[in-house]
Amino acid sequence: EALLHLEIGRKISHEIGAKDLEKESFEGLSKLYSATGKYEKAYEFINRYTELKDSIFAIEKSLKITHLQNKYEAEKTENLISAMKKEQEIQNLIKKYLIIGLILILLITILLYYLYNEKKKEIVLRKKTEERLIESEESFRSLAENLKVSVFTFDESGYFTYANPASSEISGYSNKELLSMKFYEFVHPEFKETVKERGFSRLEEDIYPNTYEIKIITKNKVQKWIELVNSRIIINGKAVILGTGVNITENKKAREIQTVLYNISNATNTTTEIDELYKIIHEQLNTIIDTTNFYIALYDEKTNIISAPYYIDELNKQIPEPQQLKNGITAYIIKKEKPLYLTAKKRNKLIREGLIADMNWKSKIWLGVPLKVGKNVIGALAVQSYKDAKMYSEKDLEILEFVSEQVALAIDRKKAQDALKESIVRNKALLQAIPDMIFVLDKNGKYLDFEAEKNGLLAIPRKQIIGKNIKDAGFNEQQIKLILNKIEESIKTGNTQTIEYELAVPEGLNTFEARIVPLNQSKVLAIVRDVTSQRKAEKGLIESEERYRRLFDSSPDPIIVHSNGKLISANKAAANFIGIDNPEKLYGQPIIDFVAPESHEIVKERIHKLYTAGTPVELEEEKYLTIDGSVRDVEISAIPITFKNEKAVLVAFRDITDRKSAEERIKNSLKEKEVLLQEIHHRVKNNMQVISSMLNLQAGYIKNKQDLDLFKDSINRVKSMALIHEKLYRSEDLARINFSDYIQKLARNLFTFFKIDINRIKYRVEMEEILLDINKAIPCGLIINELLSNSLKYAFPKDKKGLIQIKIEYRENENKYHVLFEDDGIGLPDRIDFQNTETLGLQLVTTLVKQLHGDIELDKSNGSKYTIIFTGSDDV
Repeated sequence: EALLHLEIGRKISHEIGAKDLEKESFEGLSKLYSATGKYEKAYEFINRYTELKDSIFAIEKSLKITHLQNKYEAEKTENLISAMKKEQEIQNLIKKYLIIGLILILLITILLYYLYNEKKKEIVLRKKTEERLIESEESFRSLAENLKVSVFTFDESGYFTYANPASSEISGYSNKELLSMKFYEFVHPEFKETVKERGFSRLEEDIYPNTYEIKIITKNKVQKWIELVNSRIIINGKAVILGTGVNITENKKAREIQTVLYNISNATNTTTEIDELYKIIHEQLNTIIDTTNFYIALYDEKTNIISAPYYIDELNKQIPEPQQLKNGITAYIIKKEKPLYLTAKKRNKLIREGLIADMNWKSKIWLGVPLKVGKNVIGALAVQSYKDAKMYSEKDLEILEFVSEQVALAIDRKKAQDALKESIVRNKALLQAIPDMIFVLDKNGKYLDFEAEKNGLLAIPRKQIIGKNIKDAGFNEQQIKLILNKIEESIKTGNTQTIEYELAVPEGLNTFEARIVPLNQSKVLAIVRDVTSQRKAEKGLIESEERYRRLFDSSPDPIIVHSNGKLISANKAAANFIGIDNPEKLYGQPIIDFVAPESHEIVKERIHKLYTAGTPVELEEEKYLTIDGSVRDVEISAIPITFKNEKAVLVAFRDITDRKSAEERIKNSLKEKEVLLQEIHHRVKNNMQVISSMLNLQAGYIKNKQDLDLFKDSINRVKSMALIHEKLYRSEDLARINFSDYIQKLARNLFTFFKIDINRIKYRVEMEEILLDINKAIPCGLIINELLSNSLKYAFPKDKKGLIQIKIEYRENENKYHVLFEDDGIGLPDRIDFQNTETLGLQLVTTLVKQLHGDIELDKSNGSKYTIIFTGSDDV
C-alpha cells in the first residue's frame, strides 16, 4: 500500500510540475525499496532523487549568478563613467592654463575636436554597457517568463514590481492587475496577517524561514495551496523581496485523499457500530470536499429496496423511509453504475427524457457516485448544495469517485463483520434458548461433544459425558440396540432418524424424543428433547376431549360445528330443534339450508369474519329453519375452533321464539302506557293554561295595582309549571325534560309578558344539555321564574340598562347542581333579609330550595347574585 501511494504521489507531482514533491517521492521510494531489500531499485531512485535535487539547485544557482552579474556590471559602468569625468576635468584644467592668447582660437578648435571625439567614445561605451544590461535583463526575464512556477518581486510599498506569466496563471489575475495589487491582497484570510507581517518584516531583516505553505483565493474564487520561497535582495540601493510560488494544491489534495482513505479503512476495524463508521466517512470526506448535504444510500438487489442509513441535509431533517428502486436520481446512478455531475440544466434534460422523475428539486448542484464492490453495486454516495451552483467541479466528482471504492469496501466489510457477529450471537442465543440437548456421537455411540442447559436431564454427570458411550448412560439392551441401528441407518441413508424412549434421569423417569442427523460417515448429531410434559398433556387432552364430548352431547342447548359451509358435528339438542332423531343425519348438510332467507347475508358475513379475523360472536339474534320449514328465532354465540386439524366454527344457540313473543307483548303494553302518560301531561298542561287564562280574565277586573301584581305573579307561576308539562309530553323521554331549552323559553315568555326591551335589558343563559326529572324540574323552574320576575320588575328602574345571567352546571364528582342567577341592577336593600321576608316570591324561593334539599346564598356587592346548590338524582 505504501509503494502504491508513493507511486501515485510521484506521478501526480510530475504531472503538475511540483519538483520538490517529486524529489520527496523519489527519496521515499528509495527508502522503501532499501527497507524491503530491493537495493537495485533503491539505488535507481536515489540517483533520480540526486539528479532532480541538483537540477533544482542548478536553477536556483543560475538565478542568483545572473542577478549578481547584473549587479556587478551596473556598478562597474557607474565607476568607469565617474572616473572618466574626473580625468576629463583635470585635463581641461591643465589645458586651460597652457593655452595662451595667440593660439587661443587654435587651442579652442583642437579642444572642441577632442571633446567631440571623447563624447563619441563615451556614447559608444554607454551604449555597450546598456546593451549588456539589457542582454542580462533579457536573460533573467526569459528564464523567469518561461518558468512554470510563479516569480515575483515587491518593494517596501507592498505592491508587486514584477510578476511572471505563471503568477497570472496561478492567481487568475492579469499581469496589469497584479502590478496594481499588494502582495497579500489575494491571500486566504486564514494566512493573510501572517503573510503581511512576514513580508514587511523581511524587507527590513531576513529573519523568517524562507519556505512555507499558504492558501490563496484566485480571481475566480478558487482556493489554492501555494508553497512560497522568499528572499531579500537589493536593487538600485533598495530592498525588495524576490519570491517564487509553486501550486501544490493537487499534491496537497492527493495527500489529504491518501489520509482520508487510510482513516476510512482503519475505521472499519476500530468502530463497533456501522453507524459510527458512516459518521467517520462523513467527517473524513468533509476534509476534501464540502459535505454539508450528504447521504449514503444502500441497495439490496434481492428485494430491490433502497434505503438511506446515513442522511444529513439542511432542508430535509427526516431520514427517507426505505423504498423500491424506481426513477429517482439515486436510482439512476445505481442503475447506470456511473458517477453523475448534475447541474440544473442537465437535471431538466434527464427529466424531459423521462430518465428521472420530476420531484421538485431544490438543489443547485448534485454529485453522486455508485458504491461498487467488484462488479456489484451496493449503493450510492452523494453530496449537494442548495445555495451555490459552483460549489463543486468535475474535479470534485473525480475525487468522490476515487474514494468511493474504499468507502464501498469499508461499508461492505463492516456489514460483513456485523453480520458475522450477529450470526454468532444469534446462534449462541438460539442454542441457549432451545430446550433441546444436542450431542455429537460417533458411529459406535461414543459421546464426542454436547450442549445442554439442565443438569437434571443428564443421565451422566456433565463433567464425565465426553468420552463415555451410550452403554454407560443407563439405557437397557433393547434401547442401545435401537439407537445404534438408527445411527447406522442415518449415516447409510443420509436421512434424519427419529426415536422415542424412556430414561431414568435425576428428575425422574422421563420420556425423550431424539432426532439423529448424519454429519459425515463416522459422526452424527443427536437432538434430544424432553417430551415428558407433552406426552402427559396429550394423555390429558384425550381424557379432556372425552369429558367435553359428554358435555357436548348432554347440553340442553343446541350446538353445531361447521367447516367450509357444511355441518360436521351436532349434538342431540340440535337434532331435536331441527326435527330429526339422529344428529349424524345432519353431517355434510350446508349450514345455510337451516338459516331463514332473511338471515342469509348476516350469517355469511359472520362466518367470513370468524374465518378471517377470528373474532368470536357473542349473543346475536338470527332466524333458523326447522325440518318442516318453520321459522324460529334463535340467540347464537360462535367461536372459531380447530376440529380434526381443520378450521371450523362452533355455534351454540337457544330457541327464543317464545321469549320474543312475550317481549313484543310487553313492548305493545309499554307503548300504550307511554301514550296514556303523554295524554296526562297534555291534559295537565291544558288545565294549567285554563287556570292561567281564568286568572288573566279575573285580573282584568282588579283595579288595585298590588292585587294585580299578585295575580300576574300567580299567572307566571302557573305558566312555568305548564311549560314543564308541555316539554314532557312533547319529549321522547316522558320522565325528564331538557332543562336548557326550558329555561330559554321561560326567559323569552317572561320578557314578552313584562314587555321588556331586549336592547335595554339583556339576558344570557349558560348551561350544557341537562335532563331533569319532573320532581326537580318544577321547583327549579319556579325558582328561576321568581328570581327572573323580580329582576325584570325591580332591578332596572327608570329605563336603567343591565344584564341578567343564568348559569346552571352539573358537577359529576359531587353529584350536585350549581345554579347561578345574577343581575347588575340596583340590588336588594340592605334592610331586607331575603330568607325572612314577607314577600311571597322570595318566601317561595327559599321554600322550593328546601324542597330540593339545597342551599341558597345571596351576594349584594354588585346587584343581586344568587347561588343555589342542590343534590342531583341517582340516575343523572
